[in-house]
Amino acid sequence: DAMTLLSARDGYATVTTARIIARAGVSRPTFYEHFTDREDCLVAALAPIRRRLQREVRAAIGKESPGRRAGAVAAALVAFAISDPVIARVAFSETLAAGHRGLRARDEMLAGLAVLIEDSYRDAAPGTPAPDIPSRVLIGALSRMLAVRLAEGEPVTGALALELTGWLASYDVPLREHRWRAMRAVSPATQPPLPGARPMRAPATPAARGVRVSHERACEQQRLRIMFATVEAVGEHGYHAATVAAIARRAGLDTRSFYRLFAGKQDALHAAGEMLFGHLMAVSAGAFVTAEDWPERVWRAVAAFAQAVQVNPALAGVALLDSHAAGSHAARRVQEASGAFTIFLEEGFRYESTRERPSQTCLQALAAAVFELCYQAARCGESPELSALLPHIAFIVLAPFLGAAQTNGFLRSHVAAAEHAGRGVSEPAGHALALASTA
Repeated sequence: DAMTLLSARDGYATVTTARIIARAGVSRPTFYEHFTDREDCLVAALAPIRRRLQREVRAAIGKESPGRRAGAVAAALVAFAISDPVIARVAFSETLAAGHRGLRARDEMLAGLAVLIEDSYRDAAPGTPAPDIPSRVLIGALSRMLAVRLAEGEPVTGALALELTGWLASYDVPLREHRWRAMRAVSPATQPPLPGARPMRAPATPAARGVRVSHERACEQQRLRIMFATVEAVGEHGYHAATVAAIARRAGLDTRSFYRLFAGKQDALHAAGEMLFGHLMAVSAGAFVTAEDWPERVWRAVAAFAQAVQVNPALAGVALLDSHAAGSHAARRVQEASGAFTIFLEEGFRYESTRERPSQTCLQALAAAVFELCYQAARCGESPELSALLPHIAFIVLAPFLGAAQTNGFLRSHVAAAEHAGRGVSEPAGHALALASTA
């Protein structure tokens, strides 16, 4: 109870063992009789929340016809956040700020809810319309939407459930025609290598290169080395276990040099994330302007984005898996960076085939779904080819504007061309990117 209340009130990043035992009124030895550390305590606190969510989502699904069950789940999650925002913040937001055990517990909780949706489709007629996006991605996107609102103290109302239900309906396709609901790779050759999607690396030390540089240039190189060292340390040990001293050693510097350039590891991690997002934005924009038709522009931008993520696995992994670890302030920055990519959708509002103008909530949900899909790919831990999920991402992005049927028509031609280009390359037919915690 103490962990739940402190995390919801102040954020998990600020909670210490000392604060937990003071709030709970127990001794330190008593705490360690039950838990190995604060993350273990958070995972334990999540268990009853998980059971409650299972009950409420199962009940919501049971009251609706198969074609309306995804919307019923969205409404159930929103109702949960409205009725108990303290518990909901811990479930959806603060687990993102924990270490890898906390993330795993979150993933298992959300995967369990996704299984409920999938199971509910088994008794549905093949012609039943349902969102053709992975149920795990759907649940993850909804939870991220709620996480930001709860962490920021924004009100969650029933109107949000209506908007999310409308967003989900834009992906409706008869169950017998579903293709994208499974995270299955389509082709390893969806797009030739793009020159802008390059690996990003830390600069070598001036001494290693045997050259002299200006003071300003030396500081910039030190800054870059610290940023990459932070990514390596966080990726290897997790955000909370990575220390400034260890980061400085990796960068070939001392801690004084670190603090001359950064306020702390949170600042360095944020700078690394900004560097990656800036690179992804530049690569995507460069590809976007090479086509005339708007859907084709989006396809090329998404392809460039996927390749740039794929060739920078360490940076992308930390951005996707550890970006929330520094607390709600970091979570807000991640949302803002993710939302910046919706600039490529502005043209869609004026596109002749756009059915109706998607709401701002729809755009936020769309960005959250793409982020969650990339997160799930990163959680596989085997550097999966994100470009093989290009059609899945394109469907998530385009369907709210064009409708599911027209989007699928657009994707069929592109996937067919990609599969034709990929002949003679190792066939990916049996390869699926496993949803990390579903097994």
